[in-house]
Amino acid sequence: MATRRRPRWHFTPARGWLNDPHGVLWADHRYHLFFQHNPAGSSWRAAVSWGHATSADLVTWQEQPVALSPAPGEVGCWSGAVVLSVRGEPTLFYTRVRAGAAELGQVARAVGDPALSRWRRDPWDPVVTAPDGAVREFRDPYVWRAADGWRMLVGARLAGGAGAVLQYRSGDLREWAYDGVLVQRAAGETAGAWTGSMWECPQLFPLDGTWVLMVSALHDGVPRGVAYALGDYDGHRFTPRVWGRFSHGDLMYATTTFTDRDGRRCAMSWLRETAPDGSPWAGALSLPWVLRVSGDLLLAEPHPNLAGCPGDPGPHPEQAAGVRTLIADAGIVELTITGRSGVTALRRPV
Repeated sequence: MATRRRPRWHFTPARGWLNDPHGVLWADHRYHLFFQHNPAGSSWRAAVSWGHATSADLVTWQEQPVALSPAPGEVGCWSGAVVLSVRGEPTLFYTRVRAGAAELGQVARAVGDPALSRWRRDPWDPVVTAPDGAVREFRDPYVWRAADGWRMLVGARLAGGAGAVLQYRSGDLREWAYDGVLVQRAAGETAGAWTGSMWECPQLFPLDGTWVLMVSALHDGVPRGVAYALGDYDGHRFTPRVWGRFSHGDLMYATTTFTDRDGRRCAMSWLRETAPDGSPWAGALSLPWVLRVSGDLLLAEPHPNLAGCPGDPGPHPEQAAGVRTLIADAGIVELTITGRSGVTALRRPV
């Protein structure tokens, strides 16, 4: 096959498969990005690891050695989150996948060195398991520091086909108590945005005077894009006011959010692909976008650090629809459209 043109600004692994980004944070005087990674081939497999890359500016990334690989007794290390403890200790939470139980993951923990390069599973036992009862799928912890301790969200599918987010709380990042269902929505509900029957990669954060929930919608095992809700959060339950789509088209998925070193709420996503035969890599990550809320819309703007990246505003079929921002890079196009929330990502021939 002809040599593939590698994107310049969109992160790709040197070799192997890439999917969900997670655990983006500023620490050790640089940004750390973790992502799902199969270093052994350019297709997905259950035995994925945690890849690791670092950057000074969220634009130019340096790939680092794999951070975490499946241990004996684990089929795979799936998506999760990384936070700094009150004492500044890097702490990683990931979805432990066991043989024969891929749908019901367990949340396990690892503690890192100051450079976030070496991780010690501590403790070995999972810190969170799916509650007994109506939970049919369970994975993708998201952790943040609250005023009275720590919160963890986990994506779920409930019996009967409802997507849901479950909440846990902790005072020390070690012992976690189940808080119940934060929010759920039946697969048949479509107002504002259809959200499928399983919610992956949940995110919850305050922004511009409201709370934002983001979920990656899965239905019958097929990714169906990223949705969001604006609403109220009382520390226990989230009450949506309005739903909308953040991703448009089927390329963008598994959006993760984080705050940059200046406190902006940012987002990056997995840009899905099936690589051509013989390709050394598959998958890319989106550019960093800064989020803001305007009325009932969640809007995205290019991160200021992208100002030096040349865009490509050449002919494009969406241009007549009011393109507000367009950045192209080796066939990957990301754009926003005036009056519409979120980001459109697509690929075009190069």
